[in-house]
Amino acid sequence: AADPESPDFVPPSQRSDDDPVVWHERVLQTVYMRLTGTKEYCVSQGAHWQDIGFQGHSPLTDLRGVGMLGLHHLLWVCTVHCEKARRILLDVDQSCYGFCATSMSFSLMALNALRSGHLNAELRRRIGQPQRSGAATPAVAVVAELYGALVHRHYRMWRGGRKQRKDIGFVMRDIDLECGSAKGVRTLLREYGMGQWGEKNLEAQIAAGGGENNAPAGFADGGLQNMEQ
Repeated sequence: AADPESPDFVPPSQRSDDDPVVWHERVLQTVYMRLTGTKEYCVSQGAHWQDIGFQGHSPLTDLRGVGMLGLHHLLWVCTVHCEKARRILLDVDQSCYGFCATSMSFSLMALNALRSGHLNAELRRRIGQPQRSGAATPAVAVVAELYGALVHRHYRMWRGGRKQRKDIGFVMRDIDLECGSAKGVRTLLREYGMGQWGEKNLEAQIAAGGGENNAPAGFADGGLQNMEQ
């Protein structure tokens, strides 16, 4: 059996004998264990899900509208950048920040950017390039990179701007507006490529103001091939 704590754990979503609900719960258990560091499984409903930034006692509620893609993205960031995800989780009040809940929103924003054609130019550029063996397809990779940039843009805006509960709607609106244009998406992807996720770079960005004009840190593309399964 696959070890849900292993960095190589991939939910077998393509097996016909898998119940989709069971699959969702297995991924959620993996995300919870990685974010909290616990080795114990938790019950499927309870206040503990709010500790990692879901809105209520049942995380499945936050999956509406984005579903498996949102879970894939969340599992990816908790696998490839586990320590950095934990830092975001512990660094801000999750009762207003909602790490996992907002993660779902950013998956949907990235998907909408693809559907709206805002990623077409970047996709054309990547399709013409040689692909590494085992790497994610250009569409999967570029959507995940945009998602990663949005996750970190949100964190920097929140920390650098010392945002509070009353600012939630304004922050999400500004991020959505930026992701809603080809120019904004190009900026996010370009800044993502700068790869400034390291601790020193992160602190420098926040010290510089952490505002909307600072480059967000990028996530590596490792593990993206898991999202295609």
